[in-house]
Amino acid sequence: MFHNYSIKSGWEAALLTVAILLASPLAQASAIQSQPPEKIFAAACSTCHGSGGRGGDSWVNDVNAPRIAGLRMISDTAAKNMIRNGSDNRGMPGFGPAEITDTELNSLVSWLRNNCGGMMGSCPAPARPSGTEVKVDILDADPWYTDKGVDNANDPYDDTRRVVLGANQYLTVTNTGKTWHTMTNSAVGKDSGFIGYAGNLGSGTGYYYADQSTGLAPGCVRYLCKLHPYMQFEACTAGNTPAEITKASKVAIAKPAVAGSGEVWVNAQSQEESASDTVDGAMQVIDSANWNIKNYIANVGNNPHNAWPGKGSNGTSYVLTANWHDNTSTVINASTKAVVRTAATGAASAHVQVSPGAAERWFVTIMGGVAMQEVDVAKFAAGQSGALVGNPIRGQFSPHGIWFCDDGEHYLTANTLANSVSLYSVSQAKQQSFASTGGVSPLAASVFNGYGTGGCVRAYTNNAGTASVSVYDINPTGGTITRNSSVIPAALRDASGNLKLRDTSIYPVRWVHMPIQTPVSPPDATTHGRFMVTANKASFNVAVTALSSAGNPTAVYTFPAGLGAHGVTYGRKALCDNGVPSSICYYAYVTNTFEDYISVYDLEKVASAGAPGSAGEQVSLQGYGAKALCSGQSSCNVPITTFCPDCRSGAHVGDVPLKTTTTGKYTYLKEEVWLDPLATELPLDLDLKINTGAQGIMVAPAPKPWP
Repeated sequence: MFHNYSIKSGWEAALLTVAILLASPLAQASAIQSQPPEKIFAAACSTCHGSGGRGGDSWVNDVNAPRIAGLRMISDTAAKNMIRNGSDNRGMPGFGPAEITDTELNSLVSWLRNNCGGMMGSCPAPARPSGTEVKVDILDADPWYTDKGVDNANDPYDDTRRVVLGANQYLTVTNTGKTWHTMTNSAVGKDSGFIGYAGNLGSGTGYYYADQSTGLAPGCVRYLCKLHPYMQFEACTAGNTPAEITKASKVAIAKPAVAGSGEVWVNAQSQEESASDTVDGAMQVIDSANWNIKNYIANVGNNPHNAWPGKGSNGTSYVLTANWHDNTSTVINASTKAVVRTAATGAASAHVQVSPGAAERWFVTIMGGVAMQEVDVAKFAAGQSGALVGNPIRGQFSPHGIWFCDDGEHYLTANTLANSVSLYSVSQAKQQSFASTGGVSPLAASVFNGYGTGGCVRAYTNNAGTASVSVYDINPTGGTITRNSSVIPAALRDASGNLKLRDTSIYPVRWVHMPIQTPVSPPDATTHGRFMVTANKASFNVAVTALSSAGNPTAVYTFPAGLGAHGVTYGRKALCDNGVPSSICYYAYVTNTFEDYISVYDLEKVASAGAPGSAGEQVSLQGYGAKALCSGQSSCNVPITTFCPDCRSGAHVGDVPLKTTTTGKYTYLKEEVWLDPLATELPLDLDLKINTGAQGIMVAPAPKPWP
C-alpha cells in the first residue's frame, strides 16, 4: 500500500540510482576473493604461530602453536590435512574450502615450505601498499570497526565507523577482537578472509592490507564480518562522500496483557556496565508472570550469544552460554544466577543445546572451525579435567545453529559459510551426513519435534542471504538428511526449491530481509496449531509459517518486530484464551538487537490475525529518512507498513523492556529496506541502538521435548 508522504525528489533520485548493490550478508560456499599465501598467513596463521611462523601460543585453546616456517617434520599432505581438519588438542581450528580454497591451500603449504627461510628462517610479511596508511581496528565491542577519527579531513560526518580515504591512502585492518573477524562484501568480490586475534602475540600479526586498486571496491561500500554480519563499517575510496545517516526504531507497544510461565533469559550481547568497558555481555532474566526483569547478570563472557538450560551430572541446574566474539563459553548457576566459570571451548563458540531426555548432554557449535564440542557442564563449572569431552566432533565448516531431535541421539547444525546442514549422531560422536541448503548463509537449524520416528523426520534451516527456509527429510535409522522441495506449495516455493519468506510479486509486498533463528513451536499445544517463527534481522518483522501435522509449510504471515529481530524461543501462556487451566498454549519470544525490548507473539491469535497491511504500529525516524519521508522534518513517526507493507495486526501482543545500563550506544548498518512510497527496495545507511544488543533467548524450563 502507498502512504501519502511528501518525498523529496533528491531522495528518490539518489536512491533509485544507487550503483552498488548490497551483498548477501555472508559468504558463499567458495572463497569470495582469492588471497596470496603471505596475506593469509599475516591475517590468520601468524596470530598463533608468530609473525615469522617460528611458533607461539594458540589463542583458540591456550596451547603451544608449533613452528610452521619451513614445515619441518611434517609432509605437505599432513600439513594440508591439519589445516582442513584442525588438531585434536583444539589449538588449531580447521578451515573449510569456503574459507581457504584447494588452490589457496596448495599455495599456502608450498609457500610455508619454500618461502619461509628453510629450517631456521622465518616467513616474510606481505608487501605494504604504497601511499599513506589509514588504520582501522576491529573490535569485539561496538562500534565494531573504528578509524579513531584519523580520516576527519575527508569525512564530513567525523564518523569513526565510516572511513573516507584520500588519494594514495590504503587501509591496514587489524583485528583486536578475541576471535575471527573479517572485512567482507561478497557482492563486490572483496574479502579479507579470517583475521585472527592480534592481541595474542602482538605486532606483526592479525592484519590485512586493503589498497584502493585491488583491496577495496570503488565508491562508498559497506563491509561486514562474515561470521558476525551485524558488525559493519563503510569505506569510501578517494573522491567519494558517504550519505547522511538515518536513525530508525520501532516504537515499543505495551507489555502483554496475559502472563506467561517460567523465566525468559535474554543474551544481552552488547550490554556494558560503563561506557569505558571494552568487553560486552550480560544476561537478563524476565519473570513472565509479571513481565519484569527478575535478575540482571553482569559481565557474562565476551558477547554471550546463545544459551540453553539443563542439569549437570552433579544434579545442579545450569545455563551455558556460548561467547561468540571469543573462544569461550560461560556457565551460570540457574538457581542462584551467579556466573560460575568462563573457559575455552573453541573459536567463535556460537550456539548451545542440551539433548532431551534423562541423560542430558551438552554441545557447543564452534563456528570458527569445522567441529562441534561436547561439554561436561559439571566438570566445566568446577574447572576439572575432562570438561571438554573427547576429541572435537568434525563436520562441515562453520557450524552455527544446533537443534536436537526428540530421541536425544541426533542433532542438526546449520553450517553458515559452507551453505549446508549436517546430521550428527551423539553415540557415534560423528557427523553422519550433510546436505546443501540450496540457499545462502544458513544460521539456524530446527526440527519438527514430536513427529515421526524419534521426533526426527522433518527439519529446517534459515537462509539469511536468500530470505528463505530450506525443508529437509531426516532418516534417523539410515543417518541421512536430504532437502525436500516437494512439500512446499508452489506459491510459496522459490526458484531454488526453498520456502520463500520474501515475495515482491504479491500485493501488499511481503518484505523479509536477513532471516535468522527459525524454530518450530512445541508439540504439546492443545489450543492452536504448529508454527515456525522466523526472526528477520533487517525488515521490522517476524515471519510466522503455519505448518501441517507433518511439518509441511502451508502459509506465511508477517507481524511487526523491532529492528534486529534475531533470537526466537517459546514459553507457555499462564492461561489460554479458552480459560481452561489444563489447556496448553504458547507465546513466541523474539529478541531485537537494535532495540531495548523483546517482542511477544501469541500463537493463539495467528489464525485470527488481521489482513495483510493491517498493523498499526509506528517506526520512529531521525535524520535523512525523516527529512525525506516527512517533508524535511528532522524526526517523525511513520507507519510500520512503510517498511513492512503486509505486516498484520493481532498476534504481536507486547514488547517487554530490558534494563539499560548505558545509553547512547549506536552501531552502523547498511542494509536493503523496502520503502513502500517508492515500491522498491534500496540500501539505507542506518545508525541503530545497541545498548543491550539482545540476540539469544531461552526459556527455563525449556519447552517440550525437553523435560
